[in-house]
Amino acid sequence: MSMYDLCMIIKLTSGDSILCQVLSDTDENILIRDPLQINILSTSTPEGIKAATYYAPWFQGTESRIHMIRKMHILSAAIPDEATKEEYAKIVAERFDQKPEAKKPTTNEKEDSWLDQLNFKFGSEEDRHKN
Repeated sequence: MSMYDLCMIIKLTSGDSILCQVLSDTDENILIRDPLQINILSTSTPEGIKAATYYAPWFQGTESRIHMIRKMHILSAAIPDEATKEEYAKIVAERFDQKPEAKKPTTNEKEDSWLDQLNFKFGSEEDRHKN
């Protein structure tokens, strides 16, 4: 079982529906991680109404992955289906878990100082000492 199997869909009194991992549950609050707002876009087509689901960060303007919600603001909660769990795991891995790898010097490269790595901005060392 992966940690994404513990995700829940929560409907809030604000009207938001979020997909998240529930970390803890007390009498008054729940602690959640990596919440995504569930958005549904409906369009009318000649074949009928089509709906598409897309996800967006729920709490804009923060890098925090953990949030607290008062239970009094929760209308309902449900366990998502397997397809939704897989989509959630993919989005969270892309958005939060993968960090760019630092380039490691090969045996032929020396590890330069940060100033040497900026030579493209300042020119070569010879050019800097000519003036």
